[in-house]
Amino acid sequence: MRLKHYYRALVVLGICLYGFYLRVAMRASLGLWADEKWQIHTMHLPFVDFIKSIPRVEHSGYLALDYFLLYPFYQLFGENKWGLAMPHILMTIIGFYLLYRICKLYYKTIGGYIIAFSIVCLNANLVFHSFELRTYAILPTLALGVFLCSQQLVKENVRMSVKKKMAIGTFFVLVIWSFSYGIVILTIPTLFSLLSRRKDPHFDLILKDTAKLLFFVLLVAMPLWIYSTFFAHLGYRSEDVFQYIPNPLINLLGFLKGIFGNLVGNKKLYFLLAGLFFPLIFPYKERFKQMGLLLLLVIIPIELLLIAAMEVQYWFIQRHFLWCVPFFALFLGWAWDSSICYIRDQFVQRRLWVKRGNCYV
Repeated sequence: MRLKHYYRALVVLGICLYGFYLRVAMRASLGLWADEKWQIHTMHLPFVDFIKSIPRVEHSGYLALDYFLLYPFYQLFGENKWGLAMPHILMTIIGFYLLYRICKLYYKTIGGYIIAFSIVCLNANLVFHSFELRTYAILPTLALGVFLCSQQLVKENVRMSVKKKMAIGTFFVLVIWSFSYGIVILTIPTLFSLLSRRKDPHFDLILKDTAKLLFFVLLVAMPLWIYSTFFAHLGYRSEDVFQYIPNPLINLLGFLKGIFGNLVGNKKLYFLLAGLFFPLIFPYKERFKQMGLLLLLVIIPIELLLIAAMEVQYWFIQRHFLWCVPFFALFLGWAWDSSICYIRDQFVQRRLWVKRGNCYV
């Protein structure tokens, strides 16, 4: 009975272990490559000199949480790729756990869990970047953390202890300081959490309480964000924006293939993209919330990143929206989960009608 109670967790654990193995195998097969060497090449300096060097080596300026995360490990392990990857390995494990916690909020069947974790664990981009010595490795976990924290924030609002709010607020500040678009990673999931509670009779109170916390977060975080974004950062060299993903104005089909292909990240799982249409086909009650999740946590962030890439004339590349992959996996798993439940319920209702001697015209 106890194993039966935990069977979902055990199935997810099995998928995660395989995904973890793929990441270890990828890290083992590669040495430190140019971008990784670039990120760590000033970490031999004393800490103060290291901090001063960051705007000269990072496009995000001082919005470089991963640099500070890796610095003490560089002092311990030098350029040992496994020693340096330790914080990213831990962040990957935390990311798996956070995704499981989020899935428990929405899924009713084991199928949803299998779909979401299969996408996250087998996605080629996540496999490559998870243990990489680059900021992109920590962004998916930070995004999932924001989602879960914002869900708790709007659920508990004024009932949440001051200590817990301070912890969440501190985490939100670090997210903004994590990368140039850390502020997007913070605001988009928080907006979704707020909108998901819009029918709550106490929504005004929830909105006011959340806005109060975000005000103090922005008050602390924005000075460094503004300084790093506009004054102290490595300049961008002009690149072909659409070198890796086609220009949607010229090749819309190629653009969509590039986006959704990278979001799934494994050709064997492309059939799961059918879930994109399930909210439009089946009239289950969660479908509008699912479409809102897809719009807010996947489509809008990718559009914003595309606009930003065009503005600075830099590559629009899949690693920039890597943090959207867990949300896309969450959406597809949820869409399949809801559809399975809807079809199952319709079948059960039909059997009950037949059993009672009714018929369909």
